[in-house]
Amino acid sequence: MATISQPTDKIDSLDSSSTPARREKIAATTLSACGFLAFYLLSAGPVAGIYNVMKVGAFRKAVEVIYKPIVLLVKSNIEPFSSIMKLYIGLFRQSDEQPTCLG
Repeated sequence: MATISQPTDKIDSLDSSSTPARREKIAATTLSACGFLAFYLLSAGPVAGIYNVMKVGAFRKAVEVIYKPIVLLVKSNIEPFSSIMKLYIGLFRQSDEQPTCLG
């Protein structure tokens, strides 16, 4: 009679290729941080346009708090960041609007 082979009792340990390596974690973290920063900076333009249109106090206060770092960088005239952000935010303003808290 043929015998059925028994499975091994030992479970093979996970090899290093099944878990992310340290370099991959650092790369993913760096990429995520850069993506967040890019989104944050690029959202300032549309938010500046909405800021001028909406007259809701809570929204305006939240925008002023969230985008305060950008405002401080623009006001400190760090080039080329300051001029680029002013031009970018200007794309979202109507020509008859006053400058916003974001530029």
